[in-house]
Amino acid sequence: MASSSRNPSSSKNKGKADVAAPPIFSLSGELESVIVEFCIRYQRLPLVAVEEVGAPPPAPEEEEEKRIDPDADVVPSDKYGIRVVPAHARMWYQTFVRVASPGPEVGIDDDKLARKYSRIHNNIKYMGFEILFRPGELVNVNMVKVFYANWQPEASLDAVYEVECKWKPDAYELPIFDPRQFLELVRDKSMAFVGDSLARNHVQALICLLSKVHANPVTSDEMKRCEYREYNFNMSLLYSPLLVSAETVFDLYLDEIDESWTTKIQSFDYVIISAGHSFFHPPMFYLNHRLVGCLDCSQSNVSHLTSYFSYRRAFQMAFRAINSLQNYNGVIFLRTFAPSHFENGTWSNGGDCTKTRPFRRNEMVLDSHNLEFYKIQLQEARIAQKEGRKRGLKFRLFGVTRPMLLRPDGHPSKYGRWTKPNATVLTDCLHWCLPGPIDTWNDFLLQLLKREAADI
Repeated sequence: MASSSRNPSSSKNKGKADVAAPPIFSLSGELESVIVEFCIRYQRLPLVAVEEVGAPPPAPEEEEEKRIDPDADVVPSDKYGIRVVPAHARMWYQTFVRVASPGPEVGIDDDKLARKYSRIHNNIKYMGFEILFRPGELVNVNMVKVFYANWQPEASLDAVYEVECKWKPDAYELPIFDPRQFLELVRDKSMAFVGDSLARNHVQALICLLSKVHANPVTSDEMKRCEYREYNFNMSLLYSPLLVSAETVFDLYLDEIDESWTTKIQSFDYVIISAGHSFFHPPMFYLNHRLVGCLDCSQSNVSHLTSYFSYRRAFQMAFRAINSLQNYNGVIFLRTFAPSHFENGTWSNGGDCTKTRPFRRNEMVLDSHNLEFYKIQLQEARIAQKEGRKRGLKFRLFGVTRPMLLRPDGHPSKYGRWTKPNATVLTDCLHWCLPGPIDTWNDFLLQLLKREAADI
């Protein structure tokens, strides 16, 4: 980290409003533990908000009728297929009924549910979800209400359909992720993910996929390290959103590396490095402890530079730091830039991502900052690869840019958090739903690891 003698300038930016960069999301250790625990225990089932155990008793029927639309849309079977939706709903229900076991105040049998909440009961059955009700068993009525509220709109059914889509390369068939094969390939190995909250998103997706065959990894450091001891494999998240040294997101020291990750990667066989959206925050740029420019600042006497300047410098420093490591001969994967999909504004001024279908290939082209960031990564990776060969280091491209550009339907939007009524919710069109398009990253990763094994 930077020393205290530096000239901080973050105060000059505190009044800046409506910057284009999305906020830097940082899950608390407790919340992250809950997310990963759900995935581990229930094999990457969808993360849907639920009411807390011990919630107050259900509202009276007349109040319920005001909150629940009795004329909910039914499943459009010609659009989704009756097979997909009930199967997904069944997984949802089975997961969260187990998590929140019904107590006396929320437990209700099927007959009583049919009488007291007849419209909910009948509509759910009409939607094709009879499997959710089992005569003679207590049902958590809060879970039923949450289920109904989350699954009646067509938009929610679009999210189900989205899970069924997968990336199809032109030249070959991309096999779906095989968790057993992955764990065999990384037996006696270690893997580090270096980057921002999207790197964390990637780690969480991988943990969920591996939970199909290994449900209880040993975790530490607030879920930033997972050990699969049966395979003698461990993976770690080394959080460094800017890769270089920074006192805040407003002060970047572009000729100094962030040692919080460079001092640790030497012990890892595989390192997946990435960075991107944090570079849209409006910082002041320093070289040799001297202010050399800024991004979107109001100072007239400072050179106005672009995020491309800082992005290139950051990757130059990152790759130089890796190539300077003594006696390190691991494999470095550069995970390319993953576009966000904000429309009609940014995260701070009403932007959202409401599309419910992937783009066709001719509907979206790689341009603007998406193209420039991608090009910078490729250019700097080629330079690093040439230098790394002299020392036995392997630099590999982990390309996700094009596939993710086509998936505006895979973000949580405003549904990624369980919030109180009428609360202001920041839309998230940057991170990815689980399960969702980000699972393709692990399909790619498995194939990359197989290539490395074949080259040995």
